[in-house]
Amino acid sequence: MTLPDPRRVRLLDVDPDLGADLDADSLEQAERFMRLPLVELPSGAWEPAMLQDHPAVQGPVIGCLVVSGLITRDIQLGDRVCTHLYGPRDFVSLNALDLASLPFAVAFGALSDAQVVLLDDRFLAAGQRWPRVMGRMFDTATSQLGRQSADQAIAQLPRVEDRLLALFWHLADRWGTRHRDDIAIGLPLTHEALGRLIGARRPTVSLGLRALADEGALRREGDLWVLSASSIDALSVGGPPRQRARPAPAGGVTPPVLVAVPDPPVAEDGNGENGRQHLRERVAALREQLEADHARVRQTITANREIRERVTQARASRAAGGDRDGAATAPA
Repeated sequence: MTLPDPRRVRLLDVDPDLGADLDADSLEQAERFMRLPLVELPSGAWEPAMLQDHPAVQGPVIGCLVVSGLITRDIQLGDRVCTHLYGPRDFVSLNALDLASLPFAVAFGALSDAQVVLLDDRFLAAGQRWPRVMGRMFDTATSQLGRQSADQAIAQLPRVEDRLLALFWHLADRWGTRHRDDIAIGLPLTHEALGRLIGARRPTVSLGLRALADEGALRREGDLWVLSASSIDALSVGGPPRQRARPAPAGGVTPPVLVAVPDPPVAEDGNGENGRQHLRERVAALREQLEADHARVRQTITANREIRERVTQARASRAAGGDRDGAATAPA
């Protein structure tokens, strides 16, 4: 597939939060400097090499930032596939996991026509000039790791109905809209795609969706997945086990009011410096933790490879010794 020539866009127009820590003069300069290629990805599979080899790119592409649409990243091991979803303002790494010991296969796709901004050497140069922009991008990436941890927790729920319900509430936080008294998610997710998101086979997903529809917790209306607002009670920590719900009365019921609990406030001085210092310290701590994790992974992979090499050499040595013994005892 050949990509059309991209136009350039201001990265800080795509994600204004990246420049939130800059003063007015630095922000104006960064907006002019960070004009990066915008590429349109048609629905379907695409290869990272299409982005790496694009003529508008300067240097290697370290990743891309989603502008619109939905990007999928499938990781396959054996006959199982795990899918991650990326939407607007998400950072998508093009890492193929080729340094891992296990034989992972990584594939990328777009659920619908999508647009991405390519992050190449110009973005790295901007990070050197305005390191707080890079810190904000790092914060974006670490928040996505938090969402993936939530995905892992969802996939470990014992009942497929609970997994599906938790997944749709997780998706509703980003893509949900009010639909009468319920919540609608307009994502083009097939039963197979849902199975890859929660770690279940497609037939099992179909049975789980049917059970949720019978309970009135989750239903399909055209292109929308509609969540009952009261279904969140079934996932409360320490709450009673979920039971098959009876149909709602003809007059309907009033859903509970969902209240978002904000993070504890951070005391700031008149210039907001304490809040910024808190953010810098948090980003620095996350960066140190990520570097330490990467170092441990690299050490483990190196040790595994050394063990495999020693085992291979030992097997070859035993095989060679057996051949010599056989030749020595063979009749003339």
